[in-house]
Amino acid sequence: MREQSAERDTHPPTGSSDTPQSESEREAKRIIIIMAEADSGADLLWTTRNSFYVGAYQAAIADAADLEGLDDATTLERDAFVFRCYVELGSHEVRGEKRRAIDRLRD
Repeated sequence: MREQSAERDTHPPTGSSDTPQSESEREAKRIIIIMAEADSGADLLWTTRNSFYVGAYQAAIADAADLEGLDDATTLERDAFVFRCYVELGSHEVRGEKRRAIDRLRD
């Protein structure tokens, strides 16, 4: 009888807020948040960012080229992702408009 009581005390109550989340639960919540932002239309760079993170650098560059009418902050972020794609592709030489965009990033 005494052993059963001790065993119950060692297990935390089910559904307790003190119970740490598993890695898969945290990942699922992160994905839900990302999807909600994409559905709201608030993140215009979602496709570009996603393509970059999965390694589809050419697709990210092509998607970024199609984006027009962005505000200054979003334009800078887009340009940063484009240049990161070029770096990942090993294309370190930039000329013309790309060079002017790099200068904007530095300012």
